[in-house]
Amino acid sequence: MSLKKIAAGFILPFLLTSLLCSQSVVELAKREKQRRTELRLQGKRAKIVTKADLKNIKRGAALTTILSLTSSMQSQNEASIPKEPPTGEEQLSEAQAAEPDKAIDEEAEGLKTLQAQLENQWGKAKEDVNTLSRKLNTLWKQFYSMDDLTARENVQSQISATSQQLQTAKEEETRIREELRKVIALLRKIGKE
Repeated sequence: MSLKKIAAGFILPFLLTSLLCSQSVVELAKREKQRRTELRLQGKRAKIVTKADLKNIKRGAALTTILSLTSSMQSQNEASIPKEPPTGEEQLSEAQAAEPDKAIDEEAEGLKTLQAQLENQWGKAKEDVNTLSRKLNTLWKQFYSMDDLTARENVQSQISATSQQLQTAKEEETRIREELRKVIALLRKIGKE
């Protein structure tokens, strides 16, 4: 093998990659400019967040469950209503409502349904990622097997669009997987898995 062939073998992939990346960046810039002009036409403006704004934000729990949200809303409603002395039946119902096992069971049921929904969404997201990966591989094979430069440009734009879709699908799949992991951890924590 000659030195020229070896050098070409190393330089050619970098050259092709730089050509592909530069065209996709140009397309991204055009899309972003178009998006910003559409927002301006709609009268929407971007809000600039400063350090002072961030200092005023209250820190809270990273994950809140449905039961905790409803219980906090109920406690706010109860605080605004003046209380009368409870009757005998109300005392029994309050004693039953105070049972922690029942509340834990309700929360566990809510978490289990959420877990089932997230598992379903995660399966669909993984399927989307696999489909887009296969499509992208097919487009790359088609791109490298073509000799006509104009047809290659069309395939290259399809590759760029599919790559962006694949990246978005991967991010969505990762987000759903992390949510599912948190729900499973909560179920294990309350011991109702």
